[in-house]
Amino acid sequence: MKKLTPKEEDILGYFWTNGPLFIRELLDLQEEPKPHYNTLSTIVRVDLDMQAIPHSGRGRQMFA
Repeated sequence: MKKLTPKEEDILGYFWTNGPLFIRELLDLQEEPKPHYNTLSTIVRVDLDMQAIPHSGRGRQMFA
């Protein structure tokens, strides 16, 4: 398995702390300067491909 980057670990921490989140909710939790929505979505999608984040399949882009 590929080693996670510090940013990926940081994002996974939000899921571990808060449970299932939509990308928009995850974006709201980010500190300033906030990443662009698409950047955050790409990081989460890469983590999904690595199976670091389970996908619930409920709703639009809900993860964990």
